[in-house]
Amino acid sequence: KHRYGRGAAPARISQEAMSRLMNHDWPGNVRELENTIERAVIMARGGVIAADHITFPGQDTRRTVLDVAQALSDGVPLTAFLREAETRYVREALRQAGGSVSVAAGLMGTDAAEAQRRVDESLDG
Repeated sequence: KHRYGRGAAPARISQEAMSRLMNHDWPGNVRELENTIERAVIMARGGVIAADHITFPGQDTRRTVLDVAQALSDGVPLTAFLREAETRYVREALRQAGGSVSVAAGLMGTDAAEAQRRVDESLDG
């Protein structure tokens, strides 16, 4: 419903993503499904929603660590390393906020406009 409001075409969903949705127990209500799909649409950036775009509240996500030593030995420039760290930070804040940019802003200690800018940048990368 949110994407239609901005005049965009509805997102498409892969068969794997649909199976993931269909196989979930949905202990919450319709709002949980709606929030899950909204997060997936945000992460898919208007493209096809893939199975890895479907995340559930309380889901144990794998923690990733940026390996500083490896980045240095690979010759990764500082700006690229920091950009990757920021992208992961913003995406995790958005995930923990259930897709809500205003809640993510609070988690990141910034205002909603700045959070929206950073979310847009992180999703472009």
